[in-house]
Amino acid sequence: MRADLAVSAVRWATGTAPGYLALAAAASVVALASALVMQYGFGLPPCDLCIEQRWGFAGAGALAAGGLFAHRVGMSRRAMVAAVGVAFLVTAGLGFRHVGVEQQWWPGPDTCTATGADAATTDELLEAIMNAPLVRCDEIPASLLGLSIAGWVVVSALAMAALAAVALARSRRAAR
Repeated sequence: MRADLAVSAVRWATGTAPGYLALAAAASVVALASALVMQYGFGLPPCDLCIEQRWGFAGAGALAAGGLFAHRVGMSRRAMVAAVGVAFLVTAGLGFRHVGVEQQWWPGPDTCTATGADAATTDELLEAIMNAPLVRCDEIPASLLGLSIAGWVVVSALAMAALAAVALARSRRAAR
């Protein structure tokens, strides 16, 4: 019965533009609330890249919430679904960037990765230590099922972008 309910919810969310926009707004709120619970409830402060990802979810959520009322000001809800889908793709890109920094595939920004290996003197090393970020972007503070928090950002944002594509395709068929 739960599987039927979940399938029905996904069909509703992808069958209409308002359904998808409501789901996208709710998903963004859940993502942001989860980040705040991890920060304040479990003591996992965010790094600079985590904050960027929060902005991605906030932007997608704001677009989705605004999209629910788009028809009242003459805007197309389909256009808003597309914009929200793109916002989720950008958020997935921000998450992927963070995953790459965590996995040392590429360097992170200077504001959130510790350096000092190139210090020539003890004074330079001390300065590097004193200027090191408090929360590093290149360390994984927590993981679930083998994915870091940034990895789950990628998965969830890509899922929401894919649902936007399905909603657009279904609404296009319905318009014919």
